[in-house]
Amino acid sequence: MLADGVEAAARSVQNPTPERIRELVRRIVHERLEDGQLDECDLTFRDLERITQVFTRLLVSMFHPRLEYPEASLEAHRRRRQRGVGAIPVPGRRPRVGP
Repeated sequence: MLADGVEAAARSVQNPTPERIRELVRRIVHERLEDGQLDECDLTFRDLERITQVFTRLLVSMFHPRLEYPEASLEAHRRRRQRGVGAIPVPGRRPRVGP
């Protein structure tokens, strides 16, 4: 119940920073607690804090921003690969020479 709620909510966050995700998880756990949805379980406040920490860490790792590589850098990488620069030699195979 908690995991489904925080994951679904995190997917809708624009620009998910660690702080935004942390606050979202805390808010959802608090809302569930205040709504009485956790009344019949044996979770302590310490358990809920640990759950909040784990959910936050997991969601931050899932939604961290990806680095965008400049196109020039990608093109240079493609050219190096085509020339075989940086290739790992295979035993028994002669290295490719020239274009």
